[in-house]
Amino acid sequence: MTTIPSIGSRSSNKKVEIPPNPVRLIEGIRKIGYSQHEAVADIVDNSIDAKAKNILIRFQISKDGHVHLIIADDGCGMSQNELKEAMRFGSKESSAEERLGKFGLGLKLACLSQSDSFIVASVKSGKSVAKRCSTKRITGQQYDYEVLPKRDVHAIIGMPLQSLSIHDHGTVVICQNISNISGNSDETPKKVDNLINPLRHYLGLYFHRFLERLFGLFGSFLFFLDKRLFIPKLRAQ
Repeated sequence: MTTIPSIGSRSSNKKVEIPPNPVRLIEGIRKIGYSQHEAVADIVDNSIDAKAKNILIRFQISKDGHVHLIIADDGCGMSQNELKEAMRFGSKESSAEERLGKFGLGLKLACLSQSDSFIVASVKSGKSVAKRCSTKRITGQQYDYEVLPKRDVHAIIGMPLQSLSIHDHGTVVICQNISNISGNSDETPKKVDNLINPLRHYLGLYFHRFLERLFGLFGSFLFFLDKRLFIPKLRAQ
């Protein structure tokens, strides 16, 4: 009978460092297989974790036919350091039972599964900050993000967002140029229309029990889901 030799780990063993390749790693996890419904639900998870009472989900079509997914909430918002951590792959997350996000990957994976670039703008205690992550900025062994100037932050925070008010606290996530429905085509608005009702149904099923348990005794929780032909003009990447 063949026995397996006992091979223990010794401090004297030679160690070889094999750092991951950020470009290939992120390109791989982008292909995990998120549907658009699942990606939206993962981003909404963060809004619920932030104790939002209202969430707006909007598909906005720019004049050149590109579609941008915007998810805004009136939750507690994030400070500059909190947003920095939220943009990190494998960010620190609470394991509390009432939280949906656990592993610090949902926001990044959800956004990058749908587009090559996303923006997160947030307001906490009246102070606003915005950062953009783009696959173009992931090179070699480096992963960084772009800090947007105040004029772009104000343009995002100042967008008409239904009845949401996020000037004191809240967060806006923008997935730029949704890959499979963007394009200079007369069919683009129809493609967006075909997404909205199935998405509304999916979110209702996905969050029903959680929202009933979390908000049933504390008041209302509202989803707004719509389409607009407007996007604030931000400077180029």
